[in-house]
Amino acid sequence: MLDAAWLDRSRIARAFGRQHKDDELGTRLHAALACLFLFAVSGPTTVTELAGIPLVVFFLIRVRHTYRIWGDVFMDVRFFLLLALAAWMALSLLWSPNAAQGLDELGSMRWAWCMLVLWPVIDRREVLIAAYAGGLLLGNGAQLAHALQDPLGFELWSRFPGRVSGWWDPVVGGSMLCAALGLHLPAALMGLGRTRLFGAIGSLVTLAGIVATGTRGAWIAAALLVAIVTLVAIVRAERRRRALVTMAIVAAIIATATIAALTRGETALGDRVRTGWSEVTAAVRDGEFHSDTGARVYMNARAFDALARHPVRGVGAGGYRSWVNAHDPENRDIAHDHAHSAPLHAGATLGLVGLAIMGLILACGLRAGLGACRGNLGSYAAGPAFAMVGLALAGLFDTVQLNAQTAAQIGILIALCPPVLPPTFRNA
Repeated sequence: MLDAAWLDRSRIARAFGRQHKDDELGTRLHAALACLFLFAVSGPTTVTELAGIPLVVFFLIRVRHTYRIWGDVFMDVRFFLLLALAAWMALSLLWSPNAAQGLDELGSMRWAWCMLVLWPVIDRREVLIAAYAGGLLLGNGAQLAHALQDPLGFELWSRFPGRVSGWWDPVVGGSMLCAALGLHLPAALMGLGRTRLFGAIGSLVTLAGIVATGTRGAWIAAALLVAIVTLVAIVRAERRRRALVTMAIVAAIIATATIAALTRGETALGDRVRTGWSEVTAAVRDGEFHSDTGARVYMNARAFDALARHPVRGVGAGGYRSWVNAHDPENRDIAHDHAHSAPLHAGATLGLVGLAIMGLILACGLRAGLGACRGNLGSYAAGPAFAMVGLALAGLFDTVQLNAQTAAQIGILIALCPPVLPPTFRNA
């Protein structure tokens, strides 16, 4: 199931070749609009919602030149899984205590359209990935402008002290940058020449951006992602290079630890770490949930309760907060509409059925993304697969499937990880 063996590679190649032959100008315009969408979608929320309109309109205009290749999307197992997830969410509204909120959560599935509108130009995948990476780096530029607000005496965005996230909400920005880190890290640790240089620069800029958001969940997710990609790099390195790669990584870890020890936490970063630790301790030991991190501990725990009581079907899409407040009215001011964790929220609202479907979507996406890089994990072709890992890790601390900006990233990454990659028709 994961390798899409039923898809006819030669037929797909012929269909793309015919598209280029019949409508090369339209194909190029389609690719340009796709790049514009991928560059702009990481912008502010309003831009995210509107960025795809020109691409969708143009996709509909040139239907007669692309309809022959639509069937390949409909035969992609991930399409059926996304359809199954949407159907299960819709069905769960029947037992949800808050169907209106459930409809809002169901609306996050709309980004599945990325699979269809990006597929006709997926043979330009290398350029599409570059446009996507450029948009995320532009978000880092917004963070830089945010950091310069006080020194230069202007204000573009108002955040809590120590939360430099530009036009993104700090939590959302941290999650999105975990995806960006996954995009750059493979090239930085396993690439060669200019690819490694670009990957290293992108990784450093992105890591700085993640730290600047002040989002502790993103810090943990980024650390886990670095560990995973580092392990892959060490395992895949040639024997003579393995020791060198390992020494370089150990040196980087020692340098980071030394800097942390010298500053002794007397920074905004240190303040966030100390505060988070004390709030977790108070929540676990004393049941004090009225703090920022304590509330997250509470919401995670109540999600476990909901899953334990309704393991198969969950409490229904949108029903998390209503269920929590009904079962713990004394703390009804703590819970949000979501559990602050993608898997825990999915389990609480959709049960093991929904959680299993989401897991299969991730597994199939990773398998397709790693196949699309054709074994070259040190290239940006491998980036979308590792970006999916980064976003999944960030999802341990944020409901990335519900927020419009991170849900858009999920749709894009699924689209950029096709199970079959057609040949590139550069001179058609």
